[in-house]
Amino acid sequence: MYVSIMLFNGWSPYFPKGGFVDQNPWTGHPFHKDNNINDIDGDPNGDNSGDETHELTVPEITAIQEA
Repeated sequence: MYVSIMLFNGWSPYFPKGGFVDQNPWTGHPFHKDNNINDIDGDPNGDNSGDETHELTVPEITAIQEA
């Protein structure tokens, strides 16, 4: 079991991007499709940024946030 309580978003997809995978915080984000077993893809357009997780455009994520 993995539990995460976030007071500050350490996985914000809004910071370093580019070709440097190690510097892209999206790769460790809980809504990255490789990091969860719920089959939720927080990057439906595939641009490797996950900005959609902050834009209410992924219905599965919005439902979790509303609950």
